[in-house]
Amino acid sequence: MATTKKTELKENKNQGEKRKFKLPSLSGLIAQIKGMGRKAWLIGLAIVIVLGIFLIINNARQEQQKLLASMQTVAVKKGDLVAIVGATGTVNANQSASLPWQTNGRVAVINVKLNDLAVKDQVLAELDPTSVSQAINSARADLVSAKRNLEDVLQSNTAEADAYLTLVKAEDKVQTTKNDRDRWNYKNSDWIKVYQARSEFLQAANELKKAQYAYDVMVTHPSGDANLKVANETLAAAQLANDKALRNLNLIIGRTYDNTVAEDFANYDLAKAQADDARRTWERLANGPNKDDIEAAQAKLDAAESAVKMAKIISPFNGTITQLDAKVGDEVNAGIASFRVDDLSRLLVKVEIPEVDVNRVKVGQRVELTFDAVLGSKYTGTVTEVEPVGTDDQGVVNFTVTIELKDGDGEVRPGMTAAVNIVVSEIKDVLIVPNRAVSKRSGTYMVFIMKNNQVTGIPVEIGASSDIETEITKGDLKEGDLIIVNPPSQLFSAGSSNMQGGGMTGFFRQGS
Repeated sequence: MATTKKTELKENKNQGEKRKFKLPSLSGLIAQIKGMGRKAWLIGLAIVIVLGIFLIINNARQEQQKLLASMQTVAVKKGDLVAIVGATGTVNANQSASLPWQTNGRVAVINVKLNDLAVKDQVLAELDPTSVSQAINSARADLVSAKRNLEDVLQSNTAEADAYLTLVKAEDKVQTTKNDRDRWNYKNSDWIKVYQARSEFLQAANELKKAQYAYDVMVTHPSGDANLKVANETLAAAQLANDKALRNLNLIIGRTYDNTVAEDFANYDLAKAQADDARRTWERLANGPNKDDIEAAQAKLDAAESAVKMAKIISPFNGTITQLDAKVGDEVNAGIASFRVDDLSRLLVKVEIPEVDVNRVKVGQRVELTFDAVLGSKYTGTVTEVEPVGTDDQGVVNFTVTIELKDGDGEVRPGMTAAVNIVVSEIKDVLIVPNRAVSKRSGTYMVFIMKNNQVTGIPVEIGASSDIETEITKGDLKEGDLIIVNPPSQLFSAGSSNMQGGGMTGFFRQGS
């Protein structure tokens, strides 16, 4: 009981001392001063002024201490700066193909299972021949003939030998018909003159035939018809021209150019033309298979094969069977996709990069990838393509960038979403600070360091930057300096001449 009373007395004494040394309020002092005399009033006023100055300084110091306590600092360091461009995309196989049926029919054979590896041109499935159209079955026979024909063109000498025999016979016929023709040239006239005269006669004879036909059409018209008169005059002129040409030809060869003579001339012309054709055919085959003949035979073979393949599903490249929706005995229709093949030897991620960043992205840059479906694992890749033309989506222009996954495993599959960080620059052993610590004032970059409870603003020049850090290339800053990462607004509202003011005087100074 005695101890409790002593404690109470001690507390009362302490409280009394506190009350004894408690600073009076300015309003209380002013009220007390008003009740004093003039001299006392002046003394009291001086006390109030001194006390007010003390309180202002004390408040400023408290504000400064709070401000200092709120500033976060980190040490300036040297290290490696990695600048990245981030994006998200979807994993794709190197090649993908959805394989539809090309005709109706019933599935007869399926040669693969889901997840099997397929090779290029492998037949994955085939329809029953009895269930497909007659045209496809006819193509099977055409395919056999086309193969034989191509083989003959490439390897057989029969066509060449046959062409040569035809040429020999044609040349013999030319000689025979030439003899028959020559016997009518009684005057042994120059054959150039003979054929020129014959050509003029044949042309005149043709014009006579046309004039005769026109007249025959008009002959039923009245005798006074103007058109009949013109036709009659044209026929008469054509007859005169024909007779004149014939007389000229007869004069040159020395006998009448009648039907017997005309037939021998025509037989020679035909034999000569046939011999020319035979010679061209033989020359085409004489030096081995002709390119045009090979292409024609190959085209027929390709057409037949294409028709036959309509009843099959064939793998277009090496890959993995990732879809199989058919069973033996199923009735299928053209256009229905029952198989899918994916080349999983390379996995690609396509991402959309904004136009402001695309010029920083280059082919060959390293890429870091993570997947929501593969927790705790990081993968690497390489930029393989940067499309040169962007796409505009409601005013936002993006460029497609393709990334190849380099260390993919069975955990990463096509269709998964990837978070991508493209390393656009990587600098070793440079002075770096957090991005938040760099500010800009009147076109000048600034950082603020803390030393001996005093803030110093330092102008700097910056280099490369990442999402979190910036390189300092120039400035009175060194490794180990404590830099303020959250500079308060008072630093930016300071006076323009020395950046002091706003309650910061006394612990802030402008660096060189």
